[in-house]
Amino acid sequence: MIDKHVDRMFRKTAWRTMVSDAVSFHQDQALNTTIFLLKSFGPTAFLLREDRGGRNFKVCLGDPNSCTCLEFTKEQEPCKHMCWTPSQPVMDQEAGSVCRKVIQAQDVCPICQEELLEKKQPVSYCRFGCGNNVHISCMKVWVDHQRLSDREETVKCREDFSSLKLLQEQVNNAAKLFTAAERERPDRHLGVLCQSCRVCPVTGKCFKCTVCSDFYLCEDCSKKGCHPHHPFASRTKRREKWHLVAEEHSDEPKGATSQPENDSIIPLAVVPLPEHVLGCLPIFRVRSGSWLLDEGQQCRICLQDFSLGQRIRSLPCHHKFHTDCVDGILRKSSSCPLDGYVLTWRTTERRTSPKLASCLFSDRAKRPENNLKDLFVPGVGVWYRNTKVTPSNGSLN
Repeated sequence: MIDKHVDRMFRKTAWRTMVSDAVSFHQDQALNTTIFLLKSFGPTAFLLREDRGGRNFKVCLGDPNSCTCLEFTKEQEPCKHMCWTPSQPVMDQEAGSVCRKVIQAQDVCPICQEELLEKKQPVSYCRFGCGNNVHISCMKVWVDHQRLSDREETVKCREDFSSLKLLQEQVNNAAKLFTAAERERPDRHLGVLCQSCRVCPVTGKCFKCTVCSDFYLCEDCSKKGCHPHHPFASRTKRREKWHLVAEEHSDEPKGATSQPENDSIIPLAVVPLPEHVLGCLPIFRVRSGSWLLDEGQQCRICLQDFSLGQRIRSLPCHHKFHTDCVDGILRKSSSCPLDGYVLTWRTTERRTSPKLASCLFSDRAKRPENNLKDLFVPGVGVWYRNTKVTPSNGSLN
């Protein structure tokens, strides 16, 4: 019995010509999951933690492979933790440096004391000391205060933070994460089109129909009594919540229902973004040589760097996030979490199919001319212009 048991332990596994479906699925999971390397026990043993999980997993690569996760225990196939590899090998890590600490809820920047995940500003971390995360902009202020000369190569906090060259590179690259939409005035409702005068974006007080979820009016058109058969909600700044409008106010739409004054401050329920509209927003994978792999480039929701092979979703306001980070927010709020850019859609009897709407996001797709008038891209108004001139009665052909 002992000889048979020893034989089973040291028997070599047969080579496979193709990976199983389970391994292929775990490889895709590894590409779309942010995993942190907490500790290295050697060249083939690691302690890992997922971005949105509280558990640690110990992975050992070799003969045999092992992982402490449930997937490996059940399937005995390489799990996503085994398929995952760091974007930069541990051996390339600078001598004496430490691993970056995982950002937890309510973690604050040591300099400005703002919550990191709430502020959504790009961060760096102390590479030779504590490993804590700090806003890149705060570290730039700290460096300017120190007045480092060109001869000095290291930025110091309590200990050595990082090289001055690396921090300058992070400052330059992090500036690209801020779009023009974030610098717009707060009373400009980005992505909102007035359905009456067609002005876009609506500026000042904005009115939204509580029944027709894609129907907006500017303040001037609301005074004219447009769309009188439905109640309205209003807001002055694009990051504010919508509040129901009372009919007694003379400057509100005539279609507003009669409500007591107290009802006018009741917040309106957030309308989720439909799946077919979410599917219209472009997705791409981070490939080798992409500028998203530069130092300082990161998702401003989870504040983690973009990694090779990850899926990125791009919004009309030019912000880019991990799909796992932003899709859940868009489904709830239907607007960009950074600048409030509204993703709108048309709810007509003849809805545009997701396949047809996705053509507007493909550079290679041919856009059907006859269907342009039925299309509506989230955040972008599309107008149909007939180029054919119809001769009037009595005119010569």
